[in-house]
This record gives sequence, C-alpha cells and structure tokens, in this order.
Amino acid sequence: MDAITNLDTLPEPDAAEVHQCLLRVMRGVNAQAFAMFGNRVFHGPFSGMVVPPYNPHWNDGNSGCKLFGSYEHELHEAIGYAVWRNPQVVINAGCAEGYYAIGFARLLPEAEVWGLDISQGSLDLCAEYAKINEVKVNLALGAQSVQELMIGGPGHRLYVLDIEGGEDQLDPIEFENSDLIIEVHDFFKPMGAALADRFSTTHRVELIRPRMPNFEWYPFLKRFPTLMPVLAVVEKRPVQCYWLACWANRKGSENG
Repeated sequence: MDAITNLDTLPEPDAAEVHQCLLRVMRGVNAQAFAMFGNRVFHGPFSGMVVPPYNPHWNDGNSGCKLFGSYEHELHEAIGYAVWRNPQVVINAGCAEGYYAIGFARLLPEAEVWGLDISQGSLDLCAEYAKINEVKVNLALGAQSVQELMIGGPGHRLYVLDIEGGEDQLDPIEFENSDLIIEVHDFFKPMGAALADRFSTTHRVELIRPRMPNFEWYPFLKRFPTLMPVLAVVEKRPVQCYWLACWANRKGSENG
C-alpha cells in the first residue's frame, strides 16, 4: 500500500504559474461562451453592448465575464450614480479594449469620452469596437502620469482609472471638481487608506469591496454543470483589488 502523502511536504504552488494555467483554461471556456451566447453583454449597465471575445494585447481571462455583465459587477451602482451626475467628459485610463470607454459612450451619447492605455494594440481594438457599437471614443496612448489625464474639454468630468499603482500619484486638488472611480492596487504598496483620506477633503469617498456575483442573474446557466457558470461569471484575478468611488463635493461647470 502506498504511503499517504504528507501535504506539508508538498512545494508551494507558484501563484503566477497557477494564474497562467487558469488563463489558458479560460481561453477555451470564453470561446465556448461567445459561440453559444453571442457577443452582446447580457446584464448590468452596459447590457446590449457588443464586446470582443478576446483581447490578444491584454489578456486577463475575463472576456466571458464582460459578456455576461459580471465583470466588476460591484461597480454597477457606482456607474449608475456617475451617469446620473451627467459628466460632460469621461476619461477611462487603462481602457484595454474599451469595456468602460465604450460603455459610458453608449450611456452618455452627449459626453466627450476618452480611452487611454499603454498598449497600442488595445487602443486599436477599442477603436474597432467603438465603431461596431456606433459610438465615438477619443483614444490616446499613455496614462503613465497625472499630466496625461488632463485632456478633454470643459465641464464636469468623470475619471475611471485602472492605472496599476499609478493612483498613488493622484492629487485631489487637480481633480477637485471631478468624480473618480479608482481601482486600488494595494499589492504594489499599501495606499488605499491614505488615498481615501487624501480625497475626503474635496470628495465624498465610498469604499467598494470585491464580492461574488449573484448567480440568479444568469438562470440560463443552471442547465450547465456547476463549474461552467463559476468559470464563466467569476472574475479571474491573481490578486484581489478594491475600488474607491470619489464624488466631488463641487462639480465642474460647463466653462471648466
């Protein structure tokens, strides 16, 4: 009889290797989801938007989540509130293939929308899908400094920021009259609490924590094996993040 393996002696799995393995699995799962259900977002504020089945320039394994509308579903309420505050300019830094840039352009057809990213390939894909969705998104390469965010015309502004640790550079004085939805990357260095304190002088700050999606949103997935809806609608992140929604106490005016 074989000896029982002592689990304490097994090597620790490498987190990066595990995540890459998951991304390889997800490429097949997501391809099947798009083949079976089409390419329009099912649920949430961006319902009906056409999304690409894969971004070869910025692969996070979550194209299926974007299709089902479970991607960063924790932000749905904040997105609705941001739209209600009627920004004239929307700037999405770290836009990838344009999930938020195109989504807000559909919800705010009168707004000037910008998508910024460090990947030209992602910007090209964003341009293609903006055209498919019949919206205008202005695109710029960059978003590696605060100065690059100071684009667009006058009026109340909304920033949707996923800038991989660069959020630590944000100064509330420069964004005093703008709303911001900021993804916080504390794994680069702990910064979220200090960032919230910094913005609390000029904004009402909300902490938005990650949580599991509601599977009742997707009753059509119940006929599939349990693993399928879990893989399809739960985000794949190597490290958990959270968000700060910062609502300006004084909104920007039409004249700047």
